[in-house]
Amino acid sequence: MRVAHMAKTVKTKICYRCKTAKSLEEFGIRSREKDGRNGWCRLCYHAYYTNYRKTNRKKLNRYHRNWCAENPESVQTIRDKFYEAHPERMGEYSVAWRLRFPDRRRRSTRRYRAANLGKDKESRKAWAKKNKALLAAKAAKRRADKIKATPPWVDVKAIEKIYKKARRLSEKTGLNYEVDHIYPLKHPTCCGLHVPWNLRIVLWRTNRKKRNLLPKKSI
Repeated sequence: MRVAHMAKTVKTKICYRCKTAKSLEEFGIRSREKDGRNGWCRLCYHAYYTNYRKTNRKKLNRYHRNWCAENPESVQTIRDKFYEAHPERMGEYSVAWRLRFPDRRRRSTRRYRAANLGKDKESRKAWAKKNKALLAAKAAKRRADKIKATPPWVDVKAIEKIYKKARRLSEKTGLNYEVDHIYPLKHPTCCGLHVPWNLRIVLWRTNRKKRNLLPKKSI
């Protein structure tokens, strides 16, 4: 008798979309309905909105961008909470995004540095003070790479003239000029030498922008 009584108390509802009788637990909550449940079951809702998102992707993306532009504080709050809850996942996503969109990453970095020039310099100085040992190791490795890439027959005085010229330009103009290796000393496919014809004087911004890449004509 107890089993029969329990079976009678189980409430069911027919889904308006698939016309199937299902228990109320398989329907979403909606206070407007008499029974407090949606007219469609959860499976039908999921299938409908999955297809809607596929067919209206541009419209939804435009709406999402407009909403983010109008609610920057809410967006930042949502992102902060998600980052705190999923730090490893966000780290993997950031690395994958930088590898997938290197040009967009560089443009974003340049825009940020241009808008926060003073802040960027202060942060670099603070980082350098906290990481003196790391910078010293990096400089030592750079000197070792130069020694390995310098052939014994090279004209050392000619190289010194180029570095002195870069220093004079910096003092004369007030801008920071550096000596760049046209073909980098360390590259996966082609490594250059520390010789006069592989050196050029450029602004530090140009040197940072080029990074460890080969000249465009040789690619």
